[in-house]
Amino acid sequence: MQRVLTLVKERTGVAAAGIRLQDGEDFPYCVQDGFSKDFLQTENTLVERAADGRACRDCNDKVRLGCACGLVISGRAHLSSPLLTRRGSFWTHDYSALLDLPPDQDPVENPRHQCMYHGYASVALVPIRTKDQIVGLLQLNDHRKNFFSLTSIEQLESITAHIGQAIIRSQTEMRPGSRRSSRRPTTALKKPLSAPTKWPSEPSWPTSPRASFWPT
Repeated sequence: MQRVLTLVKERTGVAAAGIRLQDGEDFPYCVQDGFSKDFLQTENTLVERAADGRACRDCNDKVRLGCACGLVISGRAHLSSPLLTRRGSFWTHDYSALLDLPPDQDPVENPRHQCMYHGYASVALVPIRTKDQIVGLLQLNDHRKNFFSLTSIEQLESITAHIGQAIIRSQTEMRPGSRRSSRRPTTALKKPLSAPTKWPSEPSWPTSPRASFWPT
């Protein structure tokens, strides 16, 4: 997993990147590169908590996940919003501009704005799916505005599809009857994750310093 994240970060040239995967009812970073300790201290967990420290739950008794990451992972995204793609990815090339959105146009409930407070202008949150279930997300942050385009986000969605397929393979290996099912449950997910054998074609990345980072 770290190898894939490193490749994506190098090819895009973003300042920080991370992959969140499900761990119980939370979705902490399983790998990250570039985020500060202060950022991780508040943002590693997505679980919204009440004043007494207990996890907040919705009407279906599911834990409420905070900010834009929680919006993408929970599948509550309103796809009619220009901040979201048809596959449920959230992206913005000027995070501070979101503060000016009317409440009925902001898809994020109870935003934390930590990305903005840490100086990130461009943010992309791309869901990782195993079949029809969202099990995590790929996050890319950069301090420059206008870093992403819709085309580049769609290419990142192709990358997360590869990650989801790798997770499915790992889960299959752990099923009873599999020759590798005797492994401990975490072993398969900790093994090196191969990068895609064929990367998507080069997207339009307006301000990236690497004009040809995406090999054809």
